[in-house]
Amino acid sequence: MLIFLLLIFVQSQDYNISVDSEKVIDKFDQYGEIFYQEIDYQNNSFKPCHFTKQKLVQSTGLNIDIVESFNETFFQQNYEEGHLNAKIDEVIAAVTIQNGSIVLTKQGKLQHLLITNTITLGSSIMINIKTAKKVYLKYLSRNRVLLIIADQETQAFQLSNKTDVFQDSQKLRIYDQFNVEQISSITTVNDMVFIAMGRQGIQMYQFKEKNLQSISWVLNGESNNQFHDVVDIKVFSQNQDQIYTIYILDKKLGVQQFVYNSITTLISMNTKLGTIPLIGDIFDIRQSILIIIEHQPSFSFVHEITLDLTNNTYKQLNKYRTFKDVQDVDILNHYVVILGKNGHQVLRHSLPQSFNNQSSNSIIIPNLQQLDYIDYKTRTIIFGFTKHKFFYSSIRESPSVIYCFSNNTEVHQTKFVYKQKSTKCPDELNVTKEEICQIQKDYTVNFIPPKNGAGYSQLILIYGVAFVLGLGFMMLSFLLCREFRKYEHFVKYNEMVDNDSIGLEGQNSNNSQDSSNQRKFEKIEQKGSSMTPVVYEEKDD
Repeated sequence: MLIFLLLIFVQSQDYNISVDSEKVIDKFDQYGEIFYQEIDYQNNSFKPCHFTKQKLVQSTGLNIDIVESFNETFFQQNYEEGHLNAKIDEVIAAVTIQNGSIVLTKQGKLQHLLITNTITLGSSIMINIKTAKKVYLKYLSRNRVLLIIADQETQAFQLSNKTDVFQDSQKLRIYDQFNVEQISSITTVNDMVFIAMGRQGIQMYQFKEKNLQSISWVLNGESNNQFHDVVDIKVFSQNQDQIYTIYILDKKLGVQQFVYNSITTLISMNTKLGTIPLIGDIFDIRQSILIIIEHQPSFSFVHEITLDLTNNTYKQLNKYRTFKDVQDVDILNHYVVILGKNGHQVLRHSLPQSFNNQSSNSIIIPNLQQLDYIDYKTRTIIFGFTKHKFFYSSIRESPSVIYCFSNNTEVHQTKFVYKQKSTKCPDELNVTKEEICQIQKDYTVNFIPPKNGAGYSQLILIYGVAFVLGLGFMMLSFLLCREFRKYEHFVKYNEMVDNDSIGLEGQNSNNSQDSSNQRKFEKIEQKGSSMTPVVYEEKDD
């Protein structure tokens, strides 16, 4: 595909900014993916303006405890003398159904999570199944069948179409058993089950008459002999669910496309597309984007391929590095979510190779087991499961902006040219979709200190009001202290009067004292404040 560069000179703009005030002067939210940005100043000694890059913002969402033993009450009841006297259950598998999700815990609990206008815990049932090894939980939408594949054991439940999916549900007897250590990946579409079995190739089943019926993988008279090590599989249905397009990742060959006709049961390979010779361990495909994760000892490669299925051609667009412990990969509208054990990386896809300026974003969800998503308007709603919780969150893209700041007290000015390349131009620029949008814009920014104007008057007013309030507070504090000291003297005086009265009573009762030494106390009242203490003057009798 040819990429055209069209340089567009956008009309220059002037801005007036107050000193000591940071201000955003421009925002770029209609340019698709921006992969190149640069600011050229006329005066390189003064650079008060900068731009921020596009980035993902993860909003705080909802968390629901799925495992009852993972809460504070459980710990208070079972934690004694430095250790826990009980086992904590954990989620080992989950699947999305029509009205929510179903999770399976290690102790054999199937918990329904009802998703309507809100998210609530629905009903649950206990099953007896082996959970020592990996367990796969799948849903057949056409039959409303919950399929549970454990090591050498397979169970199924016919769910009801009621809000409570376990009400009137029926347990089905499944005879097919699998060695889960040989399974690399399982995907289900409608009533079909596709299993990647490593060196054993592909196994297909159709759920009919309340049981799994095997379908032989036969291509050109050969059964599974064209594969070496199938590690992942993706399937899409079309033509009223009669034709299935199957993408298979072989660890030694690469990616191949097959077509299965459910009416004729014939399987054919797309020989025009051929084999995409990029090996890996995990992959995902969405429309024309193919992402392959190739594990290395200390990191992993991310291969990004664009597909043209009309002309049966492909092209490797980009190649990145990421962390080594990649467990899964999901392609969203504009991003690729790479799932690790704890940290998870988000990369933009479909960036032009020659102008690639990839910047990664991180989403921290500890112990993430499984992730799913819904694209809603300008946001992507993500939800998934950890070992103990269901989480719901949303991610959106924060646009690139230019902001300026200066604390110089004198009037000054800066001029610069902003250059940008992006995958899209705003509609008013009339640029065709096949062209890369390249703009150049001149800016003049004037920094004005707040004096001899409204800003200076407001500053004086603020200082004046603060001074008056402070002075009033000091006067009020002084008056309160003065009244408190008066009250303190009054209390001390009353205590003194009480003590003197007790002494006088003792003297009157003692007849041995000389009457010439008796003394009288004459009360002298002084007019003044009501809080002025009363004084007694001592006189000889």
